[in-house]
Amino acid sequence: MDKSYWNTVAKNYEDEIFSVFENDKNKLVVNRIKKLTNKKSIVSDIGCGIGGFIRPLASMAKTVHAYDISSVCIDKAKENHSDLDNIDYTLEDLSKERIVLPKAHFALCVNSIITPVTKDIHHIFDVVCKHLVINCHLVLVVPSLESVLLTYARLRDWNERRRKASSQPIKDKVLTHKQTKSSSLKDGVVTIDGINTKHFLKEELIALLESRKMKVLETEKIQYGWNTEFDHPPRWMKAPFPWDWMVVAKKIKS
Repeated sequence: MDKSYWNTVAKNYEDEIFSVFENDKNKLVVNRIKKLTNKKSIVSDIGCGIGGFIRPLASMAKTVHAYDISSVCIDKAKENHSDLDNIDYTLEDLSKERIVLPKAHFALCVNSIITPVTKDIHHIFDVVCKHLVINCHLVLVVPSLESVLLTYARLRDWNERRRKASSQPIKDKVLTHKQTKSSSLKDGVVTIDGINTKHFLKEELIALLESRKMKVLETEKIQYGWNTEFDHPPRWMKAPFPWDWMVVAKKIKS
C-alpha cells in the first residue's frame, strides 16, 4: 500500500473503505478501548484513516497520537474532529526504516497492517510493539484468511444450489467488499478491488506478537453480515458469518 493509493481513496473514503467502526455490531473494539485506557493514558491510533475510532479514544485517554500514511486522511480526520483538543496527528509510513514512535500506554491498529510485502509487515509489527510501555496493551484488527476461505466455500455452495435449480452460476464478480481472486494464498495475500491485501491466520498472529515480547490475551472474531462479501446474498446464507480477527495483547518485556 502506498501513499498515492490511500490519498486517492481518501477522497471518497466512506464509499471506498469498509468501516470496522460502523460494522462492529457488538462494539468489541470500543469495549476494549474503554477497558484498557483511562484519563492518564497516552494512546496511539495506528492507521487512523479519517478517524473512525478517534472520538472514543479521545473520550477515554489523555492524549491520542493519530498516525496515517495519507495526508488526505489526516486532513479529513482533523476536519471531522475539529472539536477535540487532545489529538496529535502525524503523517507517517511505519514501513520505513528507523521509525520510532513515542511511548504509548495503549495502541489501536485497525486493518492498517495489510501490505502484501512481508518485510514491511514485520517492520510495522516491530515498530508497533516496541513503542508500547511494559504491561500495556495493543488491540489489533486484521483481515482473516480463514474468513476468505469460508467465503469461497459459501460461493461454491451457492453455485451448487443454483446448478441444481438450473440457474446461471455465480461468478467472483458478485463479491462486493471482498472481490477475491487468489493472488498468493500461501502468503495470505488476496486481491480486494484490484489491490493485493494481506490476510492473517489466527495462529500466525499469535506467533508474530509473541515473538515480539507480547502476550496474547484474546483472539476474537468481529463478525459481519454476508452482504459485506456478496451482492444480494441468499436468505439461507446465515451463520457462520465472515469476520476480521481482533487480537488483544500485552507487552511483557522491553
